[in-house]
Amino acid sequence: MKDCLRSGISEAARIRFTSAEVTTAAKALEARHLCGPTAGKVLAEGLAAVALLSADSSAKNEAVYIRVKVDGPVGGFLTEATGAGHLRGFPNIKLLDELDGEPEIDAKRALGEAGSAQVIRSLPGKVLNQAELRVATPNASKVVARFFYESMQIPAAVEVYVKSDSAGVLIARSLLAEKMPDATTDEFVRVLEAFNSGQIRSRLAETASLHDIGSGLGIQDLRHRDTRELQFRCRCSRQKVEEAIATLPQRDIDEILSDNRPHNVTCHMCASDYRLTCAEIRDLRTSVS
Repeated sequence: MKDCLRSGISEAARIRFTSAEVTTAAKALEARHLCGPTAGKVLAEGLAAVALLSADSSAKNEAVYIRVKVDGPVGGFLTEATGAGHLRGFPNIKLLDELDGEPEIDAKRALGEAGSAQVIRSLPGKVLNQAELRVATPNASKVVARFFYESMQIPAAVEVYVKSDSAGVLIARSLLAEKMPDATTDEFVRVLEAFNSGQIRSRLAETASLHDIGSGLGIQDLRHRDTRELQFRCRCSRQKVEEAIATLPQRDIDEILSDNRPHNVTCHMCASDYRLTCAEIRDLRTSVS
């Protein structure tokens, strides 16, 4: 199944549903960052979560970020999704020797007991809104649920499902249910109980189809309204690296050139590596002098 974001509304229940399939992007980023299986699972959960938040992006260049810091050994993660459907991100620590060798990949132990999160929505050069959250159980689904409840004042249920083994990510999916203002409390509570009981988690292990999920909940009128293709894509480029180096102070340029060797610049978001020779760096500095 291709990575995609699906949105739909049950007119009878007055509940909006959004599902995300990010398996291919999660595998690609896990491989690019050379993550161990534990950090790869944490990253996949972050991607599945941030994809849900991108459903309301009104412009292709609008981006939403989730930045999480935790007291567990992975340290945290940062993930991003854009209105164009582009996904990227990284875990703070990529190899966790004490956890990667376990027979079952446990993201909870990697995340720890407590953490903080930021949810930032932006356009190039402009922050649209930002939320600061404290999260007692710092997993990706809790961050999204708390964001909706505290910052949006919208009751919401969230499930992020990632299956991994010692070789890496196998499945990465998520589901969001939002209570619309005119929804009945009883109907939303019934859906919320399906999330809390593990029913939705079991369903996501099989599919991210809104039709199938709705049928499992006894909601027969849940239909797709919008579908957006998702894919791993980073905004970094050699041109942007060159522009950044060209604007460095002269003392920083001199330091880079002091060992008379090519200089490598690595993108934190996607692990792409850009190599510039000393001659190229001198030419860049000369071009803006």
